[in-house]
Amino acid sequence: MTSTPFPVVSVPRGWRDSDLPDLSGRIFVITGANRGIGFETALALARHRAAVVMAVRSLAMGEAASIQIRREVPGCSVGARLLDLADLASVRQFAAEYLENHRSLDGLINNAGVMLAPNRRTKDGFELHWGTNHLGHFALTALLLPALTAAPGGRVVTMTSLVAMRAVLNFGDEGGLRYSRHRAYAASKLANLVLAVELARRLAAGGSPVRSMAAHPGYTNTSLMSVSLGQDHRRLARLTGAPGNWIAQPAAMGAWPVLFAAGAPEAVNGGIYAPSLLGVRGHPRAIRPFRSARSRELAERLWVEAEQATSAALPLALAPH
Repeated sequence: MTSTPFPVVSVPRGWRDSDLPDLSGRIFVITGANRGIGFETALALARHRAAVVMAVRSLAMGEAASIQIRREVPGCSVGARLLDLADLASVRQFAAEYLENHRSLDGLINNAGVMLAPNRRTKDGFELHWGTNHLGHFALTALLLPALTAAPGGRVVTMTSLVAMRAVLNFGDEGGLRYSRHRAYAASKLANLVLAVELARRLAAGGSPVRSMAAHPGYTNTSLMSVSLGQDHRRLARLTGAPGNWIAQPAAMGAWPVLFAAGAPEAVNGGIYAPSLLGVRGHPRAIRPFRSARSRELAERLWVEAEQATSAALPLALAPH
């Protein structure tokens, strides 16, 4: 059975980061915020007076990035905290420390991820893309949900990708004998999208004020993209001159869909936001989930297996309805 649980609500034409409202008094956690889209997201939120926790795998890089933001936005509240999404113990420790020090959380931005990595495993034994991009963020969301619920209008924004449209899910068994880094990455991004939509449905069914949304940056010039092009797409890199080619947009523009979901009053529960020009670049727009992202059977199986894998069950109020 498939269903489209939420209507598509359009984004104001030409929306960009400068259209964010004043976010004074709000606090956001951004994973992978020390570079690329995560950094640009943190910078834009800081410019609009939000407090930002940069959840990063390298504390040294995170602290350097936070210093850079404070130089650009004097007086802002930005700091780095250690979080390794490939280690569920680190996820639990980060969440516990956040809940100990903060009563509420206005926005969780699940941005971090590995892309086209060799066949490796997380500390808990999962294929690296699956364990980091999907399971790590699922556990983090589950553990921080009490703080999100305590905020007026808390939001979860999960980063997906265009490649999710062509993904096939093997439920974490991407690291076998016929390992493909492309398939593994795409599967993790599809899982991110499916569970963002499913979380939105469960939140609505349980009467929760928290909103869950997904976003993808299109084709954006980041260090992550540069590395993947150098490893796997040398012909494309030569053809387009990537990075910095005419197709790829700057990281600041790639952050616009995420920023709209995280801070715009018009963003809705279940919304999926992407660049307007063929999903590749441009101002953000709302899009419909494609068929596999609308599958309830797929979503429920992913949800149950993620809970079992991470031992991070969400509240009973979010059980299937």
